[in-house]
Amino acid sequence: MADSAPQWLLGRWISDPEDQAALRQYGSASLDFNPNGSLLYSVFTGGRCQQFSLQYRVEGDILFTDQLSQPGEERTSFGLLPNGKLRLTFGGHTSTYVRGD
Repeated sequence: MADSAPQWLLGRWISDPEDQAALRQYGSASLDFNPNGSLLYSVFTGGRCQQFSLQYRVEGDILFTDQLSQPGEERTSFGLLPNGKLRLTFGGHTSTYVRGD
């Protein structure tokens, strides 16, 4: 059964400028989590912004996402680090994000 998203997750998160490995792997990005279960994922590369509309749900420490234009559920481990950063682990790669709002 899906849990409610924790309050701390809601809002905008942006790529952690200190996470150079994730910036190389994924580029600069922002994640906008809305309380209605919608997520706007924006990737900034080469002076362009590419946006993806997703739906999400939370079960424990797993974030389930489904891209509306290409349906297919993905699972990502997530958590709030002691320093206030969002940690996402997907496909064996961990990335961190900081508050963007």
